[in-house]
Amino acid sequence: MAEPRTDLQFIAGVGYNDAKFDEFGANSGNRIPFAPKFTASAATQFRLRAGEVGSFTLRGEYNYRDHYYVQPGNAPSDLVAGYGLVNARVTFASQSERHQAQLWVKNLADKSYLSDRGAPLGGLLGSTSVVYGKPRTYGLKLSARF
Repeated sequence: MAEPRTDLQFIAGVGYNDAKFDEFGANSGNRIPFAPKFTASAATQFRLRAGEVGSFTLRGEYNYRDHYYVQPGNAPSDLVAGYGLVNARVTFASQSERHQAQLWVKNLADKSYLSDRGAPLGGLLGSTSVVYGKPRTYGLKLSARF
């Protein structure tokens, strides 16, 4: 985390995962399902003081997940493409930080992406299925500490 000013933060992370089956019959050497090779995230947040009342914090995030397989066979039809999502939030905290109100939004761009795919009932009659990730969601979180 880099902090050029106390009220401005930059946060970043990268993950590398080379998870493969050592010995698993015909799947030996294949990538483990739902284990992307790379993940990355970056965020920045800025805190604005509001005098004696408290402060506002503005935060933006980007999260990336590399492609991954959903079955141990690693067939091309079992591959889920990588995707990146943007999230944002605005938080008001009282001067004592005992009370907070937070407006948040996930998947700000309302990106359509797959999170899973498969062949229900073993692909009976050529059937396939896909599961889409969550669309844009938003909310309000209120909290108090006693």
